[in-house]
Amino acid sequence: MAGQSSAVTSRTGNNPFLRGVAALSTLAGWCSAAMIVAAVAITCQMIFVRFVLNGSTVWQTECVVYLAIGATLVGLPYVQRLRGHVNVDLVPLALPKRARYYMYLLTMTLS
Repeated sequence: MAGQSSAVTSRTGNNPFLRGVAALSTLAGWCSAAMIVAAVAITCQMIFVRFVLNGSTVWQTECVVYLAIGATLVGLPYVQRLRGHVNVDLVPLALPKRARYYMYLLTMTLS
């Protein structure tokens, strides 16, 4: 973790605005992690109520779905701050260069 903080410090420098944005992004990352932990805990509680107590689970499913979606959206600034991104480029890398070019043109045209 020390390497990450020094890399972030080198990008923000002494600029108070950038440091504030970095702090807010870190807070968003912690909130996102807490939301994931809460979703897992609620899922465990839901399984216990459903299969052990043979009870009804009214709110748990929706809560877990909303927490997972919220964690994804709230966690985006933290991922961007760390310059992280999920790349799915197996198909383009497997294609020949000419096919990649046409795929690029098609994708840019459609988007």
